[in-house]
Amino acid sequence: MLCKTGIYSPGGQGEPGYGEDASITAMGDGRYLVQNIDVFTPIVDDPETQGRIAACNVTNDLFACGVLDVTSFLAFLATPCEVPRWALAGILNGMQSFLKDLGAAITKGQTIQNPWLLVGGAASGVVEKEHLVSHEGVMPGDVLVLTKPLGIQSVMAMARVIKHADMVGDVASVMPEGEMRPTIDRVIALMTESNKPVVDAARLLAASGRGRFKVHAMTDVTGFGLAGHAGNLAIASGVDIEITSVPAVRHAIALSRLFGYPMEEGKAAETAGGMLVAVAKADERKFLDALLDKGVTGYVVGRAKAGSGKAYLSDQTEFVDV
Repeated sequence: MLCKTGIYSPGGQGEPGYGEDASITAMGDGRYLVQNIDVFTPIVDDPETQGRIAACNVTNDLFACGVLDVTSFLAFLATPCEVPRWALAGILNGMQSFLKDLGAAITKGQTIQNPWLLVGGAASGVVEKEHLVSHEGVMPGDVLVLTKPLGIQSVMAMARVIKHADMVGDVASVMPEGEMRPTIDRVIALMTESNKPVVDAARLLAASGRGRFKVHAMTDVTGFGLAGHAGNLAIASGVDIEITSVPAVRHAIALSRLFGYPMEEGKAAETAGGMLVAVAKADERKFLDALLDKGVTGYVVGRAKAGSGKAYLSDQTEFVDV
């Protein structure tokens, strides 16, 4: 995955922000244009599901910046000639179906020939200055809340491995065979679950009059893993972030050991993962409740301390099967 960069500094000096989730450009009227592009190889066999995953992954970076509505989506497909049209149409149908649920649509796109199938797109949205969220606002004492359990990388590796009958036994050594398919289905559901409700919850809470509430910083957890994305927040904000809990899909940690993924270091990659949100400790309970009102379960995974900009797992980090 390519390193994400940004062009906006909340300090107002016009310098690049540290690894912002999307490009953020001032429009001169108190609003900001937020844009993101993301392309990757398919990770599931069903074309429509892959389209939904791709659209979720692309748009989540807008939501990480506080955008509420996606205003445009440009679809991108790079395909070998032998991929049938029905499969490509299925990918686009999946994208369109996902976007429809967000009140958006594919506005245009591009298809090219390529030796490997690539799927993705570019999304845009607009956000007012008061709702814009960056990486730079984490404060000592803040709690870090994660909105989806981890483990997508190792579970999807299992999905590939068990296609080979002679490999099923290796996986069965760490999880019951009858739980393999349900675990894969659960992870696919996570990858097609938009992070928009997290923004909805934060906006409603801020407008509710239940005290002054503000999200201090936010990012979505994808290719750099929990520790990597927490590290982006820590560096940008000039604080240390101690990770105290790693909530994971049941069996994902055991699978990560089997396949050699660094999940217990907090570095295993995710696709269309949850939001990592920094809020004041005093706002922890009401934010978790606001998320629940939107059907989202939040997990407190860490805390911010005065420091020099690093994220690390505590010696007492709890690994929790969810």
